[in-house]
Amino acid sequence: MYLTKAQLEILLQDPYFTQPMTQSVFTYHFYRGRFDATVHTLRINWDLEDNEIQQIITQYFMNTFRHNSSILVSVSYDLVLCQPTSQSYYIWRSNSNSVNFNEAAETKLILNYNNLYRYLQSIKNINIPSLNINFEQSNVIIFKPLALVLSVVQL
Repeated sequence: MYLTKAQLEILLQDPYFTQPMTQSVFTYHFYRGRFDATVHTLRINWDLEDNEIQQIITQYFMNTFRHNSSILVSVSYDLVLCQPTSQSYYIWRSNSNSVNFNEAAETKLILNYNNLYRYLQSIKNINIPSLNINFEQSNVIIFKPLALVLSVVQL
């Protein structure tokens, strides 16, 4: 559903979009070649400072998974899209709109502080216009990112 700028601003005041992190944990019978895999999905508010994002994710990972264990992490982004000709907006939620798992955005990590720090530096420092490639066939562009979405499973 497309929104006006005023409607978008009201909707983005909802706690879902303003709280620092939302999370879900779901066990799949079969996920990425693994049986009974528990997938943790973290949605981190994009407007947080980089050090806050780092702290939230590091604390969650280190409290949830064993140190030096192998984890598989996939990153995507929730975005606000804009149809420039009509100035209408659309909230694109990566974990609900994506039909296929993006293997290009998948990383296997040995969980320790150094590896996690380097990984988190790389996923926050993205070129937003480069994400427009996902919308080349549509008449929208990325207006702004809303959230960093991480899906994590322990191997």
